[in-house]
Amino acid sequence: MKIFGKLREFKILNFVLKRKVSALTNQFKLNIELISIHETKIEAYEEATKQSLDIIKGLMKENIRLNGLMSDVNKLL
Repeated sequence: MKIFGKLREFKILNFVLKRKVSALTNQFKLNIELISIHETKIEAYEEATKQSLDIIKGLMKENIRLNGLMSDVNKLL
């Protein structure tokens, strides 16, 4: 029964990760728009890069957690 719990948690986290990747894609699109309309493009680029890096850091943490769960699932198999 443990394996089903881990698989369920894996599926949920995988879904969340996909949603976050989609959000990251949308954020990049918004960042491009921000750069094009911002008065000082250098400031806009720095802010957009910071936001993107923050999102990427979050995604990396989620990915590490997902890999850990996958490892747990593999051990249970």
